[in-house]
Amino acid sequence: MADSKPLPADDARPGAASEPGAATPPITDAFSGLLRSVMTRSRTEVERFAADSRVRLELRQLRKDRAAMYAKLGKEVRALLEAGELEHPGLRRGVERIAELDARIERTAAQVGPEALASAAADGAVDSKDID
Repeated sequence: MADSKPLPADDARPGAASEPGAATPPITDAFSGLLRSVMTRSRTEVERFAADSRVRLELRQLRKDRAAMYAKLGKEVRALLEAGELEHPGLRRGVERIAELDARIERTAAQVGPEALASAAADGAVDSKDID
């Protein structure tokens, strides 16, 4: 039988189980502290990134809502100008420019097949009303 002597307490073997109440080696304490620090910082950074993303999403949505309101306002102004209820030279020029763009869209759409228009509408490149 082999002599079985107990190992000294400061002999650290990989995979050796530590006894309850035994002091942990300084390297283990340092590693644990480092791991806690990394986890805390990671959690903080993830929370900060999430908060920043929420603010950016809200800002994007607000800008989208504003653009939609400008579009709606423009359509209302156009309807008022065409009905003769509103008269302003600058607004009239803007409505005339939109009419020119509409005519160009119609001419260009006539040159393209319906499949290409459907694809462009799906991509948001043209309005679905341009597909006939």
